[in-house]
Amino acid sequence: MKNSVSDAEILALVTTAIDNDPSITGTTLHELAREVSPGLARLSRRQFHAKYVTPAKRRRRSPEYVACSRPTSRSESGTWQ
Repeated sequence: MKNSVSDAEILALVTTAIDNDPSITGTTLHELAREVSPGLARLSRRQFHAKYVTPAKRRRRSPEYVACSRPTSRSESGTWQ
């Protein structure tokens, strides 16, 4: 039986979970994803982290993602206002 949840949907799920709680653990993310897609149980936590968690965290740091939440000017002291 083929898994009906795509990799992009799992990545979106992980990204949303990280956005909601940046301190969420990889184990918790793996368990959450396995509930949606039982086929992910065959991946070790390390494989899951490399395939889904790391790209989600990198995407959060990308300039396009950060641009909407970052202030555009600095105060005279050089810190973000």
